[in-house]
Amino acid sequence: MRVSDRTQSVRDQQALKDALVNAQNANSAKRDFLSRMSHEIRTPMNAIIGMATIAAASLNDPVKLEDCMAKIGYSSRHLLMLINDILDMSRIESNKLTLNEEPFELYQYINSLVAVVYPQAQERGLTFTEKITGFEKGSTFIGDSLRLNQILLNLLSNALKFTGPGGSVSLEIQGLRPRDGWRRIRFKVSDTGIGMDEEGLSHLYTPFEQADASISGQYGGTGLGMSITQNLVSLMGGHIDVKSTPGQGTVFTVELAFQQAENELGALSREALSALKVLVVDDERDMCEHTALLLSKMQINARWALSGAEAVDWVTLAHRDGEDVDVCFIDWKMPDMDGIETTRRIRAVVGPDTPIVIITAYEWSEIEQEAREAGVNAFVSKPLFLSSVYNTLVSVTSGRCAKPAAPERDGSLSGYRILVADDNSLNLEITGELLGMHGAAVETVANGLEALERFEASAPGFYDAILLDVQMPVMDGHEAARRIRKSSHPEAGSIPLIAATANAFNEDKAEALAAGMNAHVSKPIDVKELCRIIRELGEKRN
Repeated sequence: MRVSDRTQSVRDQQALKDALVNAQNANSAKRDFLSRMSHEIRTPMNAIIGMATIAAASLNDPVKLEDCMAKIGYSSRHLLMLINDILDMSRIESNKLTLNEEPFELYQYINSLVAVVYPQAQERGLTFTEKITGFEKGSTFIGDSLRLNQILLNLLSNALKFTGPGGSVSLEIQGLRPRDGWRRIRFKVSDTGIGMDEEGLSHLYTPFEQADASISGQYGGTGLGMSITQNLVSLMGGHIDVKSTPGQGTVFTVELAFQQAENELGALSREALSALKVLVVDDERDMCEHTALLLSKMQINARWALSGAEAVDWVTLAHRDGEDVDVCFIDWKMPDMDGIETTRRIRAVVGPDTPIVIITAYEWSEIEQEAREAGVNAFVSKPLFLSSVYNTLVSVTSGRCAKPAAPERDGSLSGYRILVADDNSLNLEITGELLGMHGAAVETVANGLEALERFEASAPGFYDAILLDVQMPVMDGHEAARRIRKSSHPEAGSIPLIAATANAFNEDKAEALAAGMNAHVSKPIDVKELCRIIRELGEKRN
């Protein structure tokens, strides 16, 4: 045997050994992952089953029952998060993850994000701050805001999870110089938590692994979040960087490019913002100064008053001189004259047109009716963030009050009759109850054939929509949809068909639409979204 042949043989053997080691390492990592998943999934499942048992035994104790329901809800959302992580990883590995390119307004988006993160920080005893700079030339962009949300929520959730009470978490968003209609945006998430060493950082983005094996036991998690985050950042054409020091904290920096939208989504121009005359009323000077600082970042020069009486006097003088204020931010809880009484007196001077916003650190539902009768247009919660102040200004100056979306009322589907097909009796009960709570009359069947027969026997206009589970015996949802569309019923082509299924991939949605469905909702069902879809399809049908 020649030397070259022997050399090639040695190389081949080494390559085989390396492949074997890599395969063994991969199998070991996945085995460890499955072991962690068994623990992670069983933990919220144990809470759900246990709390359901306790709730059943506490029917005469409303306080205990409410506590059990809240814990069941929290554990259910945690379980869904684990499942979504696993599904996302599967889509990434099979190259089936896609992006949606839709316009979104950055300040509105950040405001929604902060509304989720801030209460969690508060519960953990952490300080949360937000900073936004560099968007003087527009803040509406085209891109996948849902995937951006997934990236930032994962980074922020980790920052909250790994930072102890008394620590801090911050989110900074900076618009970089635009180029050829595109704008790179830098997102920085910083915390003062446990940090990572070099060894931990080297495994940070490896699927099925975590920076430290002990982390899973102490903090929970799938070990997939950062791998998914890195893949999403790459898919969106950006890059992610991390700096961390054990015991001192971590800083993640993500840069992504978005196309600048030609038309702003409900935003105020910088000229309109700088022209606003804003009055801030709060008995705490620090709060006045902080609010004025936020407004100054939008080129708004605000005046402030330290009491309701001072505010009324100033508004009266300004009105007499023809220099009416454009927007008032008034604290609710003030001595001598609270925000509602201050609003009444200002309304008596300036009339109904000047927007008035109540600032409060409390739940405002208990005073909302009285406040609105006094002339309040909107509410904003303390602490104030740049995004929340901006969105409030956009709302009140364009005629839309910044009132949080109210829960769907019982009558939102009043007058609708809906046929639901599902082979799982518990799912039928849940869907029927949820739709019934919103005013719908619901009929249920156990498979697609029964749904087809029930529809064909019905009079035109009897049903407003049909919900079909996909996987059912006798006849599945797809076949039922095809048969309904081909039937001789006068409404065969117009009756709204909705796939209500645990199949949640994009290809599952495409298959449902190809079978003749109008829409697809994944389980667990978001009843608000389902109600919206049913109403929209009903309006299009009419």
